[in-house]
Amino acid sequence: MMVPEEQGTAGPLPSTDGGWKVIVADPPWPYVDRLPGPGRGAGKHYRLMTVQEIRDLPVGEVAAASAHLYLWTTNGFMAEAHEICRAWGFELKSIITWVKVTKDGRPHIGMGRTFRNVTEHCLFGVRGRAPVLRNNVPNVLFAPRTRHSEKPDSFYDTVENMSAGPFLEMFARRGRDGWSSWGDEAPDG
Repeated sequence: MMVPEEQGTAGPLPSTDGGWKVIVADPPWPYVDRLPGPGRGAGKHYRLMTVQEIRDLPVGEVAAASAHLYLWTTNGFMAEAHEICRAWGFELKSIITWVKVTKDGRPHIGMGRTFRNVTEHCLFGVRGRAPVLRNNVPNVLFAPRTRHSEKPDSFYDTVENMSAGPFLEMFARRGRDGWSSWGDEAPDG
């Protein structure tokens, strides 16, 4: 795992002819770990970005005129995620919720300062007139928790069933066939 010294280590956002029709982003939200020591949260795994740094990413410049955005957030950054969705040029249409479950189907209790989190959320935004491919897909995923910040395969299956590529994943934790990846941890490909 590479932890960059400064923003931009991953290089500029990649582009493609006509722009990306699907962008998945899982930003490194600026969590502050209040516990002493090395921490337990996101900052232990990768360099965090400020909300302004995330907002300033030139997503609108690499997105197609008609495109879909899947923007991951947690409960603590829901308002900021809405703002970033608009700033990147997308209109919010829905929210997908991932319920993290154990092998026996019970909620996997995560971190939290008030309620303990068992969910993550993905804002679905549309730019222009990008249609969805199906209209029978639920907005909830029940899937086991994965490595830190890695999303379940069922999420990517949902994206591919709903949206026509080309596909770009920003802040990717692993590669996927047919997708381009960008970010400090992005695998080659």
